[in-house]
Amino acid sequence: MLQPGAIDTTATKIICLTQVVTKDELKDDENYEDILEDIKAECVKFGSLVNVVIPRPNRDGEPTPPGVGKVSSILSHLLLIHTT
Repeated sequence: MLQPGAIDTTATKIICLTQVVTKDELKDDENYEDILEDIKAECVKFGSLVNVVIPRPNRDGEPTPPGVGKVSSILSHLLLIHTT
């Protein structure tokens, strides 16, 4: 268990990006596909990509579902990244 103020350096296979896209960008199918491909291209730099989830707003005037504007990516394994 982490102590208060401690930093967890454990690697994770899930990447969650916030404030990446807007509701308006996600409404258009072509924009959505472009965004999805861009995210996939960036994520494979960090490991084998399993899935990318980009929630989209409802088109029928229903309330916006939770998570719109966020991107979640799941990797099967991570590439080792060395920093010096």
